Formats: sequence, C-alpha cells, structure tokens
Amino acid sequence: MEKQVILSPKNPDCLAINEKVLNIISEALKMYLSTDSVSCNDEDEVQNYPFEFINSLPPSGMPPHHLNLKVGVIVMLLRNLSISQGSCNGIFMKVQRLHSHCVEESLVTGSNRGRTVLIPRIKLSSSDANIPFTLNRLQFPLQLVCSMTINKAQGQTFEKMLEFICLNQYFLMANYMLHFQEHKL
Repeated sequence: MEKQVILSPKNPDCLAINEKVLNIISEALKMYLSTDSVSCNDEDEVQNYPFEFINSLPPSGMPPHHLNLKVGVIVMLLRNLSISQGSCNGIFMKVQRLHSHCVEESLVTGSNRGRTVLIPRIKLSSSDANIPFTLNRLQFPLQLVCSMTINKAQGQTFEKMLEFICLNQYFLMANYMLHFQEHKL
C-alpha cells in the first residue's frame, strides 16, 4: 500500500477516494476532531462565524476537521516537525498506533526509513485570501495518501499508480464548448 497511489486532479476527489479506501481497511477507525478558532482584525466579527461553518472549511495545506485514521494506513506529514529525525513536510509514514494525544508512526520514505516517530497535535494557521479571517486549527498535521493530487505527487516515486479522472468535468466542458460553437456560427 505504501508504494501505490491513485492520482486525481482535484482535492475533493482525493478526499472522497481516501474515505472509500479507508472504509475497505478492516482495522478499527479512530476519529480525531480538531479544535478550531478564528482570528479577525475586528473581534466583534468573530461571532459571525459559527463553529459548524469553521469546522467545514478545508483550507489548502491543512488537515481536515474530522481526521479519520486506522492502523496501517499511509499518511503524509503536512509540516516540518523535526528535520534531523526525518519528520519533514511531504514525508510518507505508516500509522503504527493511535493514541489520544499523539499518533505513533514509522517513516516509509526518506533517509530515516523505518524510524518510529510520535506526531503531536499542533496549531496550524491559514490565511486564505478567499476568507476574511485567519483560521487556527489544532490538529495532527497529517493527510491520508491513498489518493493525492497530481501536483502533490510530483517528485514522488511509486511502483503502482492509477489515474482517476472525473469525466463529468470534461463532458461538461465539452458540452459547453459545443454549445458555444453552435451559437457562434
């Protein structure tokens, strides 16, 4: 499982594929919920963002609010934690044990391959230009990598690779272009 991946052009497709693969694995599921908060220039503005909305945001480069993990799955670290121990952004790890306050993992890639590391929850901040506040999320900096975007997979080496293409997007564009050409003539 650590040497194969499903590639997809878009993040929502990757998330859906990861959840489906996770459901196939027979190990016990453990769900980790993040603790989210918002920072704004105007403190009165914070009240306008309910927790349900904040928790539903999937900012780029951040783990989801609901992080579902099972022993044996492959995850990718989203932040540099300890470069000397090999816990770097983009490194692949295999989940060994799931604890309440940390996740025990063994490194699958890199020069420290096989080394066991403990990954704590850390505070992550996202200043996405599309949202008028800074999202602060306390969560494990991990992402499932049964499926990943084509861009994120650049520079990685896999023995098996499947490409997932959402045909609806391409058919929609083709139909739109056909419709556009008909009106142009």
